[in-house]
Amino acid sequence: DSLFVGNITRSSAEGAVIEVRNRIEAEDVLETLQPDGTIGTITLPTPLETTEGEYVDFANNSRFIKLPQALPKYSILRRLKKTAIIE
Repeated sequence: DSLFVGNITRSSAEGAVIEVRNRIEAEDVLETLQPDGTIGTITLPTPLETTEGEYVDFANNSRFIKLPQALPKYSILRRLKKTAIIE
């Protein structure tokens, strides 16, 4: 199970920009779903940097956060929900 947290709106060799749709926090590990079907993971930096140059520990809906790594435009980011293992 997973939660959609944002998508990549801009990308360049220097990095990418996430449009946040659900709360994210610094050091979150997110799954990436790229337009070509590639699935991967990224760890968000600490602190997060907004496109306005503000440094924050978390971001909510409609914030734009810079990523140091390049990801293709239109990539989807989601957080995998933790599930309890019952033995």
